[in-house]
Order: sequence, then structure tokens, then C-alpha cells
Amino acid sequence: MNALSNHYERNFGTTSGEVRLRVPKLKGIQLETAIIERYKRRECSTEEALIEMYLAGVSVRRVEDITELLWGTKVSSGTISNLNQKAYKHIEEWRQRPLTGEYPYVYVDGIYLKRCWGGEIQNVSVLVDIGVNKDGFREILGAAEGMKEDRESWLNFFTYMDFPTEHWSRIRTNNLTERVNREIRRRTRAIGAFPDGNSALMLVCARLRHVAASEWGSKRYMDMEHLFKMEIEQPNDEENPCI
Repeated sequence: MNALSNHYERNFGTTSGEVRLRVPKLKGIQLETAIIERYKRRECSTEEALIEMYLAGVSVRRVEDITELLWGTKVSSGTISNLNQKAYKHIEEWRQRPLTGEYPYVYVDGIYLKRCWGGEIQNVSVLVDIGVNKDGFREILGAAEGMKEDRESWLNFFTYMDFPTEHWSRIRTNNLTERVNREIRRRTRAIGAFPDGNSALMLVCARLRHVAASEWGSKRYMDMEHLFKMEIEQPNDEENPCI
């Protein structure tokens, strides 16, 4: 039979400041709670704020000062470094994940951000790929730094006439990519210039993952039955395929 033997105190960082918790100590069993994970010292929103400040180019010393001013506790440079290494790892795993589905429609758009380079402010382009899968749902396929929006990249932009008329209103406009770009701008507008292109890419990818996990990715965007019906009815012409 387990019995309460004592308590121990533990600090936990929140967006409202640091709180001190009294955690029960039990004989013969290790206490775990669903609210606070073992060894976790900060809530997720606090960690996200630290990562976002660092990706935006705020110096480690400045992050320490800001956390002490806002929350009454200073976060060490080692903690900030560990959090961002973890964020970079997760984002890179997401960017390099295999794409196993089928995407009849793929939208590609670039968004330009500012970065510091050699003491000057320059543009950095982040290219975003968005696909509509065979079930009609939207997915963020990936993002990359340094691509350009030129004539060759968009040579086949207006090929929507080869697709079902029911889809024309969706694929001949850039409404889908503009919505995603607005979500990115919401995070990057206040930053100004990033310290480098990779920081811009990481913050954009973090926002893309958030968008993909929202209602945006769970709401059907197209009825793909029109496309499948067209493929069945259309004669097999390898020189001019539908897709």
C-alpha cells in the first residue's frame, strides 16, 4: 500500500510568471500527472515564445532580459540553445518527411522576407508548396529558402483549362496560397529583418506546421470526383495527359 510521505517544491515557468509547486512524494510509487510532464520546467506556450524570439534574431542576452522582465525569472543561454536545437530538429524532420500520397494539384508560391547580410538589409525568398490530395484536402508539402519566382518557374501557370470546369475557380487563382501567406505575415511583420535566411525559413516552417494542423487542413477544398470522372471518360493520350 502506498502512503504519502512528504512534499517537495518545484518551480514551473508560465507566461504569467514562475510558480512554485508542492509535489507529493509517495512511498513505493513515482507520481506522474497529465498536466505537468516529468522534468518539464515550462509550459509549451512559454517554450514557443522563447523559440520565436530566437528565430526572429533576438540575442540570447536580450532573451534572458525579456524573460526576467515578463515572467520574473531569467532563462539561461543553455536552455535557449537547447530549445532551438529541438525546434530546428523537428522542423527539419517535417521538411524532409517522405510524401507518400497523390496530389493532382500542387500550388507553388514565394514570399519575400528581410534579412541582414554584411550589414545590409536584403530580400530572402521562401518558396512554399501546397498540394490538394486525391480526397480534396489541402496539405503543406514543404518549404525551401532561396528559390526565385521567374518566368520559367511559372511557364505552365495557366494550364487549368485541361482540368474539370468545376475546379477552374479554385485552380486559376492564388487564393489558396494567399491565405497561407497572410498567416506567415502575421508572424513576420513585426520582426523586420531576420539575422539570416535559415532563421526566416525556420519561422515560416513553424507557422506552416501550425496552419496545416488547423481547420485549414481538415476542411475539404475540392470534390475530386470530377477529376476522376474526367480521367475515366478521356481517351488515353500519353502525349497530352490530364496530369
